[in-house]
Amino acid sequence: SYSLQSGREVYIRTDVDGNADFIDINENEVEAIDPLDRIANIVYPYGSRYALLYAPSYDVLDQRIQAMWIKIFLLTMFSLTIGLAFAYFFSSGITRPIKTLQLGAVKIGTGDLKARVNVRTKDEVGVLAATFNSMASDLEKSVEAKMYQAKLSKELELAANIQKQLLPEKMPKIPGLDVAAGIIPADEVGGDVYDFFSPDDENFFGYVGDVTGHGIPASLVVSVANALFDSYAHLNDPKE
Repeated sequence: SYSLQSGREVYIRTDVDGNADFIDINENEVEAIDPLDRIANIVYPYGSRYALLYAPSYDVLDQRIQAMWIKIFLLTMFSLTIGLAFAYFFSSGITRPIKTLQLGAVKIGTGDLKARVNVRTKDEVGVLAATFNSMASDLEKSVEAKMYQAKLSKELELAANIQKQLLPEKMPKIPGLDVAAGIIPADEVGGDVYDFFSPDDENFFGYVGDVTGHGIPASLVVSVANALFDSYAHLNDPKE
């Protein structure tokens, strides 16, 4: 007979052929013992006067099961740790160059056009980094060229204003004669010039000049010519 920890008593009866069936104390057939049932004790008859009592202990089994679960847990945690470490290592190898590119783009965006990224990989990210550095270099040159162009344009505008100031503000008032003049240069500054001056109340002189070429060199020659004419404006003889 088997006494189960659930409180159920199960007897095993065998016939002459050795076939066994499960019964209760009244020899009524009952449900067989389930492999998951825990046994409290076993009574095995020995002859007609004696019986052997087995009382199994599950402590060792429980300890082994618990130790097995602990080993499984530790092995699982170790595997997860190794897996996460490898994942972090490989993902860092991929994301680190991308973060470097991101920082370089931020520096470029803040105006640091000399910023370059140091990515030595030979994959697509490395090609992108080389393209980024080339773009940054071209952008730096382009911005410098635009700044120089803007500076030159400002200086040309200043030169044009100076050249306009060299021209007479008012036309001479000559009885019986209307005088008008104007200059529209091809560039910001040019080589065209005119001026009027009167050494006395009876004489009026005027000149018109066109320096070969145009631009800054021609405007410089015009300035020198104006200065020379002003220096000799007191002479009444045009030939002199």
